[in-house]
Amino acid sequence: RRSRTEQIQIWQWTMSGWVLAVACVMVQGTAAATGRSAGILYEIWHSEAAMAMAQVKDGGHPQWTTETVIRSDGNATLDDVFPGAGPPWFSADMFNVEPAVLGFYCLYRARPNPNTTKPTDPPTPYFPPPIPDCPMASAVAKRHAELLLSAGFDYIAVDITNWPQVNAATDVAILRPLEVLMEEWLALRAQGIPTPAIVTWCNSPRAEYTDGHMTTWQWVLDHVYNNATRATLLWRRPSQPSSPAGGALKRTFFVPQNSFFNASVNVLIEANGGRNDIEVLSMWAMMGNSTFAQGVWGFFSGCIGADGGMTTSMVGTGRPCNQFATRDPSGAITEVSASGAYMSAQSSLPWANPGHLRGLTLQRLFDQVLEVGAPDLFMSSFNEHIGGRQPPSQPAATAFNMGLPNDPQSKVVWVDTYASEFSRDIEPTVEGGDTVWQVASSCVQLYKAGQTCTSSREAAVSPCCDRASTEIWNNVWSLRQGTEHPDPVKPGKVTCPPGQKVDVVDTHEDNGSCDCDEYCASDWATEVSAQRPAWTGAVSFDTGTSTMCRCIQATHWCKVGPTGSCGVACSKVGVPTPSNVCVPEPVVPLGFAVTADPAEFANFTAHGWSERCAGTAGSSVFCGGDPDGREGPFMVYTVADAVPGAVPLHRCCATTSPAGACQASYLSTVAVCPVGDPASATRIGYISPRRGGETLRALRRCTVDGHPDLSKHALDLPCVGADPMGELLGFVR
Repeated sequence: RRSRTEQIQIWQWTMSGWVLAVACVMVQGTAAATGRSAGILYEIWHSEAAMAMAQVKDGGHPQWTTETVIRSDGNATLDDVFPGAGPPWFSADMFNVEPAVLGFYCLYRARPNPNTTKPTDPPTPYFPPPIPDCPMASAVAKRHAELLLSAGFDYIAVDITNWPQVNAATDVAILRPLEVLMEEWLALRAQGIPTPAIVTWCNSPRAEYTDGHMTTWQWVLDHVYNNATRATLLWRRPSQPSSPAGGALKRTFFVPQNSFFNASVNVLIEANGGRNDIEVLSMWAMMGNSTFAQGVWGFFSGCIGADGGMTTSMVGTGRPCNQFATRDPSGAITEVSASGAYMSAQSSLPWANPGHLRGLTLQRLFDQVLEVGAPDLFMSSFNEHIGGRQPPSQPAATAFNMGLPNDPQSKVVWVDTYASEFSRDIEPTVEGGDTVWQVASSCVQLYKAGQTCTSSREAAVSPCCDRASTEIWNNVWSLRQGTEHPDPVKPGKVTCPPGQKVDVVDTHEDNGSCDCDEYCASDWATEVSAQRPAWTGAVSFDTGTSTMCRCIQATHWCKVGPTGSCGVACSKVGVPTPSNVCVPEPVVPLGFAVTADPAEFANFTAHGWSERCAGTAGSSVFCGGDPDGREGPFMVYTVADAVPGAVPLHRCCATTSPAGACQASYLSTVAVCPVGDPASATRIGYISPRRGGETLRALRRCTVDGHPDLSKHALDLPCVGADPMGELLGFVR
């Protein structure tokens, strides 16, 4: 059995062979014959964040990323990224990771000979420049062109979806970096070095602004699409219908299909001042299948669960990914998307993002891409690296930035991308390496060649198709039996002997117009008899109450007609007296268990155990919505060499139930159980000894107050009880 490292090295060697020996044949030959195009979302918004990181370095401070803060395991916080004692920082946006080779890069350069006109004059070349020039811009443009072309991408879609108006912020973040990228790629082409094509994805909610600012879409038309030199870089979708006169294909222009979509503006863009040379395509994500059926492109589309909704579960689903795809009016699939990962909610929350899983997410998404063979593939994304943050959208106690439970910024969560693992990005990084990039490159090459994973032996063993190093995860369910802290029942008129309890019906329709004795006896609104049809009558369990009545069985009813009043219901027959109020109270022993075996999980639930749900939603394998979530499910590795120093995780049975399941399980990192039968240890997987990367959450074994023979677990939060720290076992997903 080869180690993960050996397998990845073999993949890399195989990939090199693919690119060198097969790319020319498949991409330039077969891909041309198939007419397939591949594009990827590309970001140019890093300028201020990158210059802020340069300030940090110049000040002698360490350059922290979100991922390295997580890996510090509490020795650093997000507050350390931009130290408070430092200068005014150009930006507060944090890099989740550091891009490989290039470092914290950007593309901004001040325009030559800037004018100093007022900011409302388009194209608003502001002076003096708000940040220094990015010294690595040429290197960035060249490396990215080489990477993207080697993987088989035909074009990049520049993300301008957050900048609808031309102003100082838009100029620094988008407009000038776009110009610089185009200048650099034009210079490379002039040297005979190929580059991808470019298409813009531009927010266009309005035709004009009354404050004098220019719309960004108009600026893009004027300075990119209608610039004869820059326009040579623009992508023309090969699969579009040709013009009626059989002329050249139109230049493609993406717009967001969201709340800012404006059909009348799209008409203006396509007209392009009478040139009629633009094709507008709408694109968005997290849409229903009916929207895809209207021809809207997806920039990412998640796997679909059994309920027809998006799921972040990649392991144990028992079904293919089957992400939604774009269709034309005839129903034919025209575009399919795939991504390094994707979000169903805020990415830094548990189960809101499947993560990279060493490329498994890509592999599962590409099952459909390769099988369908649509003319267009769109991937998301190459290089977001920074992104928006906001308060958690879910109320659970575990709804914070995974891996940062004690960070002062734990409740300001990332939306689209988080750390090195839970990100759509596939650009190689210092923290995450290039494994996912290798998988993505292999998959794009197969798509361009018109092949599937079963087309040939070479395809089957390619990084896109070989899952020996990606299917290395187990789901672990959490279960509980009984009630750890039962709610005390308020005493009433009667008591029951040991082993029995008073059978009580809680009511909700009583409004205080009569006392609870007569309300219960009258069976007002048949609220009592509907729940206890065999009762002979009813009376209040409490004395002197008139609302929130608790009813118990009694000698007779005092029912009244539709026009009667419960206040005089028992005036003729008298108030009932309690009768046969006690029922057996089954003793349900308290128990906690975990299992990585789906069949055993089903056996647990069949015998009355309850699944302990995750606090946050997204998974279709585990339930969600627990108000706390710390005692919920997690994932472990299935192989010992998944990470250096991987720790085996065993489940010991302290006691066994009549059904043969662990009545009380004890998590241990040693094979000889310290509780129960020493030989009862069952290995459920392996966990990491370090926080970060794929495993952000701490796993603790916790004691159970009042039950010295029991234990349970907690994820990333303290144990509930007298010993909040418990025992740290390692780190899980």
